[in-house]
Amino acid sequence: MTRKHDARRSGYALLTAVMMIAVVGLAVSAMTGRMVSEAKSMRRANLDAELRQLLIVGASASPRLLIEGRPEDEPTTLAVPTDLIARGGTVKVRVGKSIRNLETHIEVEASLDGRSMRQTLVYLKGQGGWGLSEAWLEEGGREGNDQRPNPNDQ
Repeated sequence: MTRKHDARRSGYALLTAVMMIAVVGLAVSAMTGRMVSEAKSMRRANLDAELRQLLIVGASASPRLLIEGRPEDEPTTLAVPTDLIARGGTVKVRVGKSIRNLETHIEVEASLDGRSMRQTLVYLKGQGGWGLSEAWLEEGGREGNDQRPNPNDQ
């Protein structure tokens, strides 16, 4: 009778140990998945920040290109650091057609690591020259992400 009792006891102990290992395995698996997801999210946020910085470079060059009178709709490629060039980094600025010589749209496009963002800048001509009136972002390759202000929301 003691042997039956010992065998049953060791069976329960084995079952308990296997269940605890399974629970620990599930917890480790869930934590690993969460960490991978966080790492991807962090990389995407860093890439978005770098793209926005490249857009700032293009936006800061826009007034100069506007004053120089660049040909309409002909893109101007700006210089970027070599480490960004190795990752496919580019900044292109395209001066659009002038509307009655009072309003011009300038499109800045930044690309890096296979992703791109576009920014449209609207310049109005006043007594003191050209001034930035409006700006909005659009992520490349994804429809519905146009962040242009909607006049109907006012």
